[in-house]
Amino acid sequence: MVTSRRKFIKISALGLGGLAATSTAYKLFATNPILQASNKNNSSDKFIRSATYCEVCFWKCAAWTYTDTNGNIKKL
Repeated sequence: MVTSRRKFIKISALGLGGLAATSTAYKLFATNPILQASNKNNSSDKFIRSATYCEVCFWKCAAWTYTDTNGNIKKL
């Protein structure tokens, strides 16, 4: 695959433009009070972390289970 200087500059400009757009969108949504309130409700500070493993296949992959104070699984 031969890449000319012109194609390289175009691809680099598209990459930098995408990076600028995503960082702007991230800043826009990071200050959203609705999202911040939902993140506080789903905070992992109040969850208990315990080790477990997956039983789907024979590899038995390791995982962390996050449970609330009632023992209900909230996150894997």
